[in-house]
Amino acid sequence: MGEDRDIQAVGRELRSVAGDPGDRYSKVLVVDDEPDVLDVMVERLALAGYHVLPARNGQEALRIFEREHPALIITDLSMPGMDGLELAKTVKALSPQTEVLIITGHSTMASAMDALRHGVFDYLLKPLGLAELELSVKRALERSRLVEENRGLVRKLEDRIQVQTEALSASQRRTLAVFNSIADSVVIVNREFTILDANEGAAALSGVPALQLVGRQCHRELFAREEICPDCPVRATFDTGRPVSVSMQREDRAGSQDRRDLEVRGYALISGTGAIDEAVEHIRDVSDYRRAEEERLALRAQRDQDDAMRVIGRLAGGIAHDFNNQLTVIKGCVQFLLEAMPANDPGREDAERISATVDRGARLVRQLLAFSRTQKIQPRPLSLPDLVNEMVAMFRSLLGEQVLPRVRAAAGLWRVRADPAQIEQVIMNLV
Repeated sequence: MGEDRDIQAVGRELRSVAGDPGDRYSKVLVVDDEPDVLDVMVERLALAGYHVLPARNGQEALRIFEREHPALIITDLSMPGMDGLELAKTVKALSPQTEVLIITGHSTMASAMDALRHGVFDYLLKPLGLAELELSVKRALERSRLVEENRGLVRKLEDRIQVQTEALSASQRRTLAVFNSIADSVVIVNREFTILDANEGAAALSGVPALQLVGRQCHRELFAREEICPDCPVRATFDTGRPVSVSMQREDRAGSQDRRDLEVRGYALISGTGAIDEAVEHIRDVSDYRRAEEERLALRAQRDQDDAMRVIGRLAGGIAHDFNNQLTVIKGCVQFLLEAMPANDPGREDAERISATVDRGARLVRQLLAFSRTQKIQPRPLSLPDLVNEMVAMFRSLLGEQVLPRVRAAAGLWRVRADPAQIEQVIMNLV
């Protein structure tokens, strides 16, 4: 082969045996300023199945590299202009994954170390055996392929880690949002009852910001106690590993009589080794619920009493009507006796006493009918002192000797228009 042989012609002649130009790992850029050496390497590598790109100097090699992006560059060390080491440094700066082989006939230890230090894959000496060249090319391309595959795997792994990290961050944000959206107080404590985490509900109960609760004792901040609560459910949970629930009270302020009713539950947090070193303390303020429950029970009791009173009223009304009928008969008979008796008859006083007793019974009947709400209201003019005095006479027999009612009525009181039975009921309620 002559020195003036056209290198591009060599490339065209060998194109039929060259590798696939679309496969980056079959592309080899060969750089040498000696045409004979360049021709031999191009021909040998083309016959070996590689797509060979020849270049006669460093500047031409860079232009081809930027256009073709070969996986391997074989370059002579000593060339005019840009030498092989400078070319290797430039290529490595542009494409770290591209492998570089340096061939030289004038090697020194310093130049070899400098080349390897800048990422050169191999450093070959002339005269160069073609089998040795093919083996080094094969190893370099294999390494380039493996490096690229590893880079791809790393990228996939990084992408997967990124996706999982973002999912974990989103999950943590949701968990934190749920944690703080719980209106109840929720804290995580260790076996020393030190708060490790707290939600906004705990901050509202204690009056201390959630972040500032971390590191403090739960019994001091949440229950205003200097010592651990005697019936602490969290301590029982640490001992048994089971959920424990108790009812407790908390003073809103030191010495305050206003106490809050709390339902406190402990839940174990079991580690991967099965140890229970942390627990969840869930505190629910049930003060409003219990007050509402007490009011509900009181209203129910009042309704039950009202129902009972209505039943009693209906019964009293029925009895009153029957008793009134009997009194009417007795009253009529007494009137007949009084009309038939002379004024000086010894039995007249007894008959009049019977008549007065019947009148008192009639008043009781009116009261029962008023109580049962079956008596028709019949207002009429009446004297309150006279009505009260009549009632007092009846009270004396009902109350006995231990209670002595006295009436003090102002003089000259006007008569009022009212239903006697209603007024009598009012007086009965007062007594």
